[in-house]
Amino acid sequence: MKTGTTTTPPAATPPLPGLDGKLALSAKDKLDACLKQAELGAALWKKRQNYEWKVTLLLWGGLLASAKFVQEAHVPVRLGFLVIGGIAFLVFYAVVWLRGLWRANHNDKQWEIFFRCEAAKLLSNDSSTVGSPPRKVSPGFLLFLADYSALFQILVTGLVVTAAITVMASKTIGTARMDGNASEAATGTPPPSTTNRTSAAGHGVILRSQKGKGVSQP
Repeated sequence: MKTGTTTTPPAATPPLPGLDGKLALSAKDKLDACLKQAELGAALWKKRQNYEWKVTLLLWGGLLASAKFVQEAHVPVRLGFLVIGGIAFLVFYAVVWLRGLWRANHNDKQWEIFFRCEAAKLLSNDSSTVGSPPRKVSPGFLLFLADYSALFQILVTGLVVTAAITVMASKTIGTARMDGNASEAATGTPPPSTTNRTSAAGHGVILRSQKGKGVSQP
């Protein structure tokens, strides 16, 4: 006679302690995570700052080299175009390139500072939880100009642009003077100032000659 066998369902696996949908971390794990996040933020802005200065130095050298090339190649460029181009370049450099890098560096610095502060709280037992990290922001333009590094780069770039314009403009003015002298030599016409001085001198000789002969002048 066969007897029925009953199967008992497997016991439900009890939930792991400390897991309620989120990973439970010990104080040491939280501390290590905060320090790694702080190091990540510092590494990002330091790496960005390195190639920022490399590009800036190459830019300064390129501007001066271009000005020297234009000067030696005798390329005529109008002064108005040079001034407008220099101002446009400086605005683009400061507003688009430099401010974009500064904004990214600012957010990475805030990220680093936040997690370092959280790690300090965990070490001092003032808190057992880690707050939400800061969001990326876009600070105002005045705060950007208040940064001495950004302001220094803008001022030096302005000086380099001014020097480049001066070099190219001096060559353009010198070329124009040479062309004017060549034109005078070809036509045989002296400059107006020379003609006026020659006429005045000749008129004075005629007057003295007439006075010597007793001719009265009205």
